[in-house]
Amino acid sequence: LLKIKVAVVDDQRSNRLVIEKILAGHYVVSLFESADDIFNAYESGSRWAIVLSDLHMKGKSGRDVVKYFSNKSIPVMILTADSERAVESELLSCGAIDFVTKPVHPEILLNRISIQLRLSDQLDRIESAQNQLIQSEKLAALGQLAAGVAHEINNPIGFISSNMNLVSRYIEKINEEFEALKSHCEADPTGAGTLLIATWSARSHLDEYLTNLNDLTLESKEGLGRVRDIVKDLKEYSHTGELIFEPADINHMLKSSVNLLRNEIKYKADVVFEFESNTTVECIHTQLGQVFVNIIVNACHAIDSFGKITIKTEVADKLFIISISDTGKGMSQQVLRKIFDPFYTTKAVGKGTGIGLAITRSIIDRHNGRIEVSSIEGVGSTFTVSIPVEQPKPREPIINSGVS
Repeated sequence: LLKIKVAVVDDQRSNRLVIEKILAGHYVVSLFESADDIFNAYESGSRWAIVLSDLHMKGKSGRDVVKYFSNKSIPVMILTADSERAVESELLSCGAIDFVTKPVHPEILLNRISIQLRLSDQLDRIESAQNQLIQSEKLAALGQLAAGVAHEINNPIGFISSNMNLVSRYIEKINEEFEALKSHCEADPTGAGTLLIATWSARSHLDEYLTNLNDLTLESKEGLGRVRDIVKDLKEYSHTGELIFEPADINHMLKSSVNLLRNEIKYKADVVFEFESNTTVECIHTQLGQVFVNIIVNACHAIDSFGKITIKTEVADKLFIISISDTGKGMSQQVLRKIFDPFYTTKAVGKGTGIGLAITRSIIDRHNGRIEVSSIEGVGSTFTVSIPVEQPKPREPIINSGVS
């Protein structure tokens, strides 16, 4: 409790000292003799779990304190000798969470504060859960959209790929026909055919065109292959349905995640794989794939110019260990303590929601594993995920309404 900060506002020094004595040993107490003083402290960055304010003060009153903090997520409790019902009703209606009549009884005050802090904590938890639910619904909708887009892309990829294969065969046939023509002309005993072919070849760029056309066709087929792989990885990533633990190739999942993020990665880093040979692990592969995507995306965002991402797998003590390291800007110890908190992010507005690593940790917890982070500012960060090669006990299928 000594880490919980409580502010007391009262223009009477004797009252402030009495309240401080009651709260001492339970909370960290800050004393203010006017509303303006606590307003200035808040504007300077000070924060408290709850504010206790006298009602009648010189200058601004307790009502002003309530109004000031009403939209700042800091609850205000009023201390007053005025026990009229009308005053009590007004205070509660304007935003005060509670009031305690003077003279203050120590146990009553401590109990009231404890109750309000517990209520505030529960409200924060409920709001966080609601926000996570909203985010999960957004992810589910996005996953369904991605799956639909991937399905629709498959059709044009199919006929374009078929057409490119046909173009390749036509190029081969044209080359064969051209060679047959040259052979036929060269067989002319008069030599006229050979002269004609030589003269025409000197003026023609057909060989160059056919060579370039063949190279372009090969490049196009390679590009289609990449698109097909991305669509395949996207469909795997956005897969919905029953989520069950089953053997999966972690190395393949990591490569698929990198391939899915190819456009994100290619401008930021070279990727180095250091893989364990035996990579089959019992997991929910769609969820674990999301973990890898989240961490790799963060690694890319941590690199300002161009760097390196190293992905390593190994087995130790029946645990499969995946480490993803980057040569980015790193994180301070203060940031490291908060990165798994829901909605905490160091990214600019529009660049991150702060939900990715919170979901990542919940997925790892579901796999009876752990996730650890080490980081040095200016050097880089390493995320290490450890999960059992085999889950400790059989599990019932987890029914999922969308993408996790």
